[in-house]
Amino acid sequence: MLRFLWVWAALGAVACSGALAPSGTSNGPRGGPDRAVLRRVGGFEFHGGFWMDLHHFLYVAARSRNGERDASRSAVEAAPRELESAGFRPDERAAVDEAIETYRRTLARRDLVFDAEAIRVTDGVAALDDGGASTASGARGFPDAGIARALDLAAPGYRRTLWPTHLARHPAWLSEAAPLLEAHGTAMARGLAAAYGTSWPTAPIRVDLVAFANWAGAYTVSSSRRITMSSLAADYRAPGCLELLFHEASHLLDPQIDGRFEAEARAQGKSLPSDLTHAVIFESAGVLAARELPGYVPHAERNGFWTRRPWPAYRPLLTENWDPHLEGRFGVEEAVRRLIAALP
Repeated sequence: MLRFLWVWAALGAVACSGALAPSGTSNGPRGGPDRAVLRRVGGFEFHGGFWMDLHHFLYVAARSRNGERDASRSAVEAAPRELESAGFRPDERAAVDEAIETYRRTLARRDLVFDAEAIRVTDGVAALDDGGASTASGARGFPDAGIARALDLAAPGYRRTLWPTHLARHPAWLSEAAPLLEAHGTAMARGLAAAYGTSWPTAPIRVDLVAFANWAGAYTVSSSRRITMSSLAADYRAPGCLELLFHEASHLLDPQIDGRFEAEARAQGKSLPSDLTHAVIFESAGVLAARELPGYVPHAERNGFWTRRPWPAYRPLLTENWDPHLEGRFGVEEAVRRLIAALP
């Protein structure tokens, strides 16, 4: 998710890449999950796993059945149509519907970014893929027995119908993203570290590629050091993936970024708007991506974010007080001081 959103072994290694061998195959034990580290490139480590794809598909489908307002967003609106056209056998469809009903009553009412229980369950699902589990119910320590049963119910039908298509999207997406990361990853990481006045993380950033992530198309859980991103959502395809991957990675630095702004706001006796630092991340990643990619229009501008309240008020503040910092005209401390001083 864009708000609610490591680069590898020092900045000099960011441009390195290499395909890694899959840690599982489509002929896993008794139909066990496909799982793989798909590729390590540009400081990111991309994963594609059966259980994470299934978990997010059930979550998005369940939110649609709950009539959640975000179910019509472009990043997830195709999920109900895929469910109807998948070609499930009657027994498979009954099992998938039962699984969706479990999600609808439980996890679909929670936010994958901020809700502690939803985070705990999703971490458990990621561990199923990492451990090569053939069932969720049989995995030691899985945090929710009801969700485990739902995953196991839906798994055979999903594996036979939708999973091959969902899995195929991930390497196709990577074939577009990898050249951008190889060419521009070092500059993006270095530029954002300077923008925020922080060190860029030194370990590879884990990105779980799924067909459907959430309404925004991607989200970051900083406590789990994990980004989940849709390989289907149009905004996350090339060239936008360059900006948005580094946007999401910036959220791993939220404690440092927020802390700097909060300290300055206290020093000036002002209240810090809750979404100001998110606007700073949008501006920083967008400006730097446009610098790397001539003609590129940043995500926030392309999608009209600066016209939605309260963001119109932030646009001139950032242009006058943050963009000169991104150009190297003064340091981060001065940029933060000026930005806070300009707040009403």
